[in-house]
Amino acid sequence: MKKRIIATVTLLVLFGSVVETLAQTRIRFARGRTSTTVTGTLASIGERDFVLRAAAGQYLSATVSSSGDCIKFSTIETAQAFRTDEGDNWLKLMNMCRRRVSFTMTVSIR
Repeated sequence: MKKRIIATVTLLVLFGSVVETLAQTRIRFARGRTSTTVTGTLASIGERDFVLRAAAGQYLSATVSSSGDCIKFSTIETAQAFRTDEGDNWLKLMNMCRRRVSFTMTVSIR
């Protein structure tokens, strides 16, 4: 019985990690604003995609901060900047540490 409970808890933890890994969040700017701040947490070795709509050629810059600099963009940096494509543009955050970590990400577009 005890082994069954441990197995069930383990599966639930793994399922939660997979769901968080597949999570994506749409970033929207308040009317008249060109920047926004997003906060959240990522599980140990977790990932989350952020997507935002932009016109072609806009300049997007983003920074992320977290304790121990655990949270990084897919470029393995804490800052990212690029010219956007028309339509959806993606930012991926990854937790490089083996613990749950809170983050703050600021995104600007012009």
